[in-house]
Amino acid sequence: AFSRFYSAQLSERTKAGMLTKARSHTYPTYAPNGYVNADRNIKIDPLVGPMLREMLLRYARTDTSILDLSKWAWERGLRSRHGKRMSKSAVHEILKNPVYMGQFRWQGKVYDGSHKPLISVEIFNAIQDKLHRRNLPRPAKRHFPYRGLVTCGYCGCLLTAVLKKGKYVYYHCTQSKGKCEQPYYSQDKLSVRLLEVLEGIRMTRENSTELMHLVTQDTEEIRRARQARRLQLKSEETRIVERMDSMYEDRLDGIITEDQWLRRDEQQNCRLRMVREEISRTSGETAFDEEAVRTTLELAQRLPELYLRKSHEERALALRIVSWNSVLTAESVDPVYKEPFAAIAKWRRSPAWLPG
Repeated sequence: AFSRFYSAQLSERTKAGMLTKARSHTYPTYAPNGYVNADRNIKIDPLVGPMLREMLLRYARTDTSILDLSKWAWERGLRSRHGKRMSKSAVHEILKNPVYMGQFRWQGKVYDGSHKPLISVEIFNAIQDKLHRRNLPRPAKRHFPYRGLVTCGYCGCLLTAVLKKGKYVYYHCTQSKGKCEQPYYSQDKLSVRLLEVLEGIRMTRENSTELMHLVTQDTEEIRRARQARRLQLKSEETRIVERMDSMYEDRLDGIITEDQWLRRDEQQNCRLRMVREEISRTSGETAFDEEAVRTTLELAQRLPELYLRKSHEERALALRIVSWNSVLTAESVDPVYKEPFAAIAKWRRSPAWLPG
């Protein structure tokens, strides 16, 4: 207990000391790449610092990409703080780090540092502006709603789309594995064929009502079972705590040795943590979300009817809600459903499954 207390106290004192250093404008931890620790602060590394400064200026003043900058650093012999090649993500972190303009972040705050900067504030701001511009979304390409939703049943490649005469959309196999017998489909024809995906989960109003009734019954049973389990776990928690208290008394009375007590105490602590974690889980869990179940059943009932009245974008959205994709051949459509629609599709193939 003293060891654990001392370790925790030492950790807190170390954190407090580092925070005090940060507030006094002194870099509080290991020097970043381009600097070295010296005189209770950091100073520019005479070997790495100039190369790192050149890298920062190169990014700010030229049209160099982060990938090109990573290659450039490798060719110049510029490495990470651990001597490894700097990846794109490592270069990106360097470009965002304010330490190189004389500031530093610590525990979510930015402090003015007393160390010498590698670059000016103006150069640092230019780098951030460039990073921001590169992260802006690119202009959207032509959107084909069913792309990514259909897999070729002959070769396993995805179906992609092309625009003919500026207005007609056709879907076809990418033929990434060689020539394929999958025919071309106009967008309208493919859309009609994919209606089979929704027909595979169609439920009648009577089916939905019966299933909702079963779910409501199960919900109440689950609540009762969970309440009984929580009471059982609480009783177990009490027994473990009492057992640990008794073992400690045995230790004080010399009935068991220090080593025996430590070993048994660790075993009981482990069991106590498991019990408390399960108590936390059972307290946080709820039974079925009846509203979510009702919405799912309504979708299964209404989506097939609404599908052909909607735009291609809305049809594709409906397909993405219920399925991961569909395997298409000239003769058939074989959907890969998401849960719980996979269970509904299973019921459609075997009505006797419904009560289960």
